[in-house]
Amino acid sequence: MLSRKNNKSRSETFGGFLAAVERIGNKLPHPFMLFVFLLILVFVVSYFIKGVTVELPGDTPTRVSGVSLLTRAGFLSIFTDMVKNFLSFPPLGVVLVTMLGVGVADESGLFRAALKRAVQGVPPILITAMIVFVGVNASIAGDAGAIITPVLGAVMFSAAGRNPMAGVVAGYASVNAGVSACLLVGSLDVLLSGITEKAASILPAAASSPTHPLINWYFLVAAVFVLTPVGTWVTEKIILPRCEGRTTSGPYAEKLQETELTESERRGLRFAGVAALAFILLVCLLTVPKNGIMRDPSTHKILPSSPFMSSLVPLLFLFFLAMGLAFGYGSGTIKSTQDIGRFMGAGISGLSGFVVVSFFAAQFIAFFQKSNMATILAVKGTEFLRTIHLTGLPLLVVFVAIVCFINVFMVSSSAKWIILAPVFVPMFAMLGISPAGTLAAYRIADSVTNIISPVSPYLPFLLTMLRKYDKDAGVGTALSLMLPYSIWFAISWTVFFVMWAALGLPLGPGAGLWLQ
Repeated sequence: MLSRKNNKSRSETFGGFLAAVERIGNKLPHPFMLFVFLLILVFVVSYFIKGVTVELPGDTPTRVSGVSLLTRAGFLSIFTDMVKNFLSFPPLGVVLVTMLGVGVADESGLFRAALKRAVQGVPPILITAMIVFVGVNASIAGDAGAIITPVLGAVMFSAAGRNPMAGVVAGYASVNAGVSACLLVGSLDVLLSGITEKAASILPAAASSPTHPLINWYFLVAAVFVLTPVGTWVTEKIILPRCEGRTTSGPYAEKLQETELTESERRGLRFAGVAALAFILLVCLLTVPKNGIMRDPSTHKILPSSPFMSSLVPLLFLFFLAMGLAFGYGSGTIKSTQDIGRFMGAGISGLSGFVVVSFFAAQFIAFFQKSNMATILAVKGTEFLRTIHLTGLPLLVVFVAIVCFINVFMVSSSAKWIILAPVFVPMFAMLGISPAGTLAAYRIADSVTNIISPVSPYLPFLLTMLRKYDKDAGVGTALSLMLPYSIWFAISWTVFFVMWAALGLPLGPGAGLWLQ
């Protein structure tokens, strides 16, 4: 058992490092300004690459030259193409459509009830594993999952006679460090695949590779069953001993009734289950038969392209909408169509910041591609990597490490990927790595260091929860409890990725790690 003195010493050590990170993080401007600066940089740099020419590999080699944007035509295109650039930004429509359905499911109470149901009736010995499992999958519920899971962790640990502080830590770490791993496809999968599709269009070889929302689904589903035992082990062997001897306050078990399902919620979950089953059966009837209308009309196949693959976003919207409506009518949270419209509005009301960032990101990506800077960087970067003989899996492992570091300072998944994808997706494609493979490596790194970022929007919530049990808990305390999860999740997930690649397993439907 670690003494308070030793713990304080560690907290002070972490605190010194975190203070520097926090100062740097606080100096970063709003994400939309980052893209404004990048756009200005693209215009300036384009002037110096206008004479640079590279050759794209392929059956018919193509020469591409840099285009200066500091011209009359380049200046006018800022105004003439502004709306077109924004409306053609793939993640914009994809996210808005999906979140209409997610909004109904969330606002009706479906996600919250499902999370409460998942942890009921679990034997004490399995509580830790259940909390981690639910947390890893709770990203599908967005902010609701990130908030509810740590609370449920505290309640379930307290009810089992264990330190509730460890339950908070296990819930928070699993939902935020395992955010990419999930049994279901969520809005983040849709968003990042849309950005990947736009970046892949830069290079013909990459553009022909699948970039649909399910390109990493097999791998991310399997990752759930890797992170769950790892998170359970870290909690049992590292976190619980560290929490021993800490002063806790308040009989938190008294709040156990807050996690118990009401009869209306139980009825709503039954309705939602029937709706989900009916929806899945309907999609199967339209897709599974050889002459199904959701198959390719000429080849009668589903992969690589078909109406089914092209309809994944609308299907996700309808899936969440159907379950949300069923739960709402069953539980009584939806009483009229007015509620449905209000819930849809609530689903996209929190996306105003995303829309603002998307507007400037769309301009940056459009001009970044127009200057051919992305292609030149990809070719030159490929030549450099080949010179130092860094390719294949070692390259992806290095990429994971780099993004892990970046993620400490910039936790927004979409903002980072909008910047990185146009460079790394085509660059890695020239080295034989598919867009799906590059995205899979990114998803690992984008997840595991969220919990040790001082600029995480959830850090204040974590500190509030910890101080319920230890009034002296600070940022150093939080980071010292999160760091073991971050380290072990990063190691285990990366090793699992290497093993997955070595076995030649597909990352998702029709999507492998390597380009064909």
